[in-house]
Amino acid sequence: MSGNDLFPLAMMAIILIGVGVYVSQPLIRDRSEDIFHDDYSETPMHHLLSKKDSVYTEMKDLEFDYSTGKLSEFDYEDLKAKYSGRAAEVLKEIDDLEASASDESKKEDESKKEDQSFCSACGFKLQEGDRFCQSCGAGAP
Repeated sequence: MSGNDLFPLAMMAIILIGVGVYVSQPLIRDRSEDIFHDDYSETPMHHLLSKKDSVYTEMKDLEFDYSTGKLSEFDYEDLKAKYSGRAAEVLKEIDDLEASASDESKKEDESKKEDQSFCSACGFKLQEGDRFCQSCGAGAP
């Protein structure tokens, strides 16, 4: 083989090695960063909303079963009262949780107003001596 025939082979080998290194980076890379970290966290509100959805679904199924004749009127009325009671309980819990959350957010708003270290337009934390917000450009108080 002459030198001219080796050049394309050498270039192909270099390209293949480069592609192999690039493709294998996720396998070789240090696993210090958690790439499978899920920021989702179950909160009481998520749980209550899920519970509300399931109660509403049960009520829809109940209506469907009654309309197709699978349930007697006595059973329908009994189950409807039961599910309506559950729905009322869940909705009351949601309202209570929202009320307590709004009370907490009011307290946070008051503390932000007292602190004056947050941008009034976007809520970005201002550093001492800032005349403008670094996030949105609004004038600092």
